[in-house]
Amino acid sequence: MTLLQEASRKEGKTVVIITHNAAFEAIGDRVIRVNSGTIVEEKINDQPALAEGLVW
Repeated sequence: MTLLQEASRKEGKTVVIITHNAAFEAIGDRVIRVNSGTIVEEKINDQPALAEGLVW
C-alpha cells in the first residue's frame, strides 16, 4: 500500500481500492461508500494517514 500511495502522490495518478475493510478509509484522499450499487456517502479526507501505519 505504501508503494501505491507514494507513486500516486509522486506521479499525480489515481489509485482505486475496492474493499470491505474500513481501515483503508484512513489513507484515502476521497472515500465513496456504495451499497447495492448506489452511492450512499462520499467524503473528502483532508489529512489522509500514511499507508505504512495502516493496520489490517
